[in-house]
Amino acid sequence: MLYGLQDWLLTPELTDVFVREYTEEVNRIRAKASASHAEANRRRTSLETQIGNLVDSVAAGRESPALLDRLEQREAELDQIKIELTAPPPDPVRIHPNIASYYVDKVRGLRDGLTQADTREEASGIIRGLVDEIRLHPIDGKLQIELKGDLATLVGFADQYDPDTKKPGSTGNPGSTKWLVAGARNDMLAKPQGALGKLEDLALWLAAWQGREIPELGKVQVLVFAGNHGVVAQGVSAFPAAVTAQMVGNFAAGGAAINQLCAVAGAELKVLDMELDNPTVDFTQGPALSWEEFLDAFRQGMAQVDGDADLVCIGEMGIGNTTVAAALSHALYGGQARDWTGRGTGVDDAGLARKAQAVAKGRARHEDIMDDPLEIARCLGGRELAAMAGAALAARRASTPVLIDGYVASAALAPLYAEAPDFLAHCWAAHVSAEPGHIRLLQKMGLLPLLDLGMRLGEASGAATAILLLRAGCATHAGMASFAASGVAEKSD
Repeated sequence: MLYGLQDWLLTPELTDVFVREYTEEVNRIRAKASASHAEANRRRTSLETQIGNLVDSVAAGRESPALLDRLEQREAELDQIKIELTAPPPDPVRIHPNIASYYVDKVRGLRDGLTQADTREEASGIIRGLVDEIRLHPIDGKLQIELKGDLATLVGFADQYDPDTKKPGSTGNPGSTKWLVAGARNDMLAKPQGALGKLEDLALWLAAWQGREIPELGKVQVLVFAGNHGVVAQGVSAFPAAVTAQMVGNFAAGGAAINQLCAVAGAELKVLDMELDNPTVDFTQGPALSWEEFLDAFRQGMAQVDGDADLVCIGEMGIGNTTVAAALSHALYGGQARDWTGRGTGVDDAGLARKAQAVAKGRARHEDIMDDPLEIARCLGGRELAAMAGAALAARRASTPVLIDGYVASAALAPLYAEAPDFLAHCWAAHVSAEPGHIRLLQKMGLLPLLDLGMRLGEASGAATAILLLRAGCATHAGMASFAASGVAEKSD
């Protein structure tokens, strides 16, 4: 239940909110039923009086066709009211459809579907299915909350019923009209078709998701999420966990690589501290996060995506998080722990061995959840990874294309890909890092990297560098003349 329901399900006060609003809805329905019953009684009394007067008029010899018609009409109205008054009152325990309607204002991701006649039935059905997963205990008034759900269904649904967006009508579907128009324009530019290679692909990919004939990169967001990890205690990093907070300070001061890359790429940098003073639990000892912590981080990531953005880049900072990426990859795709483990910040051979051992130990510790990608994300992941997943989901909702940074960012989205294989259509891997597990993970996820520069810094540095390639694609697509306009002869048949 992660997609499109963050205003309701992804709140720490879920139980209190639902109990309160469920009670309010029950009371509202009861009050409405009571008011309707009182109004029906008033109308019945009025009609009985009118019918009596009409009957008296007929008996007094003032009969006429108009009077008889009026008498017949009033008697029919009275019969209908009597039927209404004998109908059973609404059952306050079985009002799921009413609750679904009540939450139209709460559940933004399903708003369009619920308010359009041709999609209301399907949208309401999905809402009711979600409500059905909340077990009601009317005897003691308590609720048992089931926080997980079918992410694939929700992703597909939210794609079909896009929320309010700056790109009306855009679905991100490569078969959409705007994409076809963009493709037709590309074919007419004064060059052999396909001569600009990936630059053409990038321009058309942006056009498809932005819903524009000519894509734009006026507002580009670079989101960097920072988190700390309990698994660092296993000696998996060459640097202490304190470096994470120190680097966040460097970001704020403008002294990091990502600051320079954002400046040259024309991007806005936003860094979010994900409770650096509260590391995750060491995943070799227990689940890294509780469901409440995971969902809170997920919600925070969703909230960072600007609805006006033309492109979102996601990255991270976190000592120890390449170990987390390796553990997630190993859990999702098997193989040996060493296949997914690299030197990260530069550990020596002994450190590399400790790192691979921690990855293997983490998978073994959580063997019982290996068939549940979202549980894997919770038990072996981290706050910054959950936030990156949330940001990618929010971007998908808004039909905003995403550049994924390196190994850790890719691993953050891998559980969502495992749950819903078409989820990554709005994403492109910016680069392949020097971490040996990254290229394997990209292959598993069906992603081709734009760059291979041997980078392993993190902090969205690869994604920020790749922005320049997208700008090149946009510039050529928008600025080049057609064969006809330039006077250049086209290819002969």
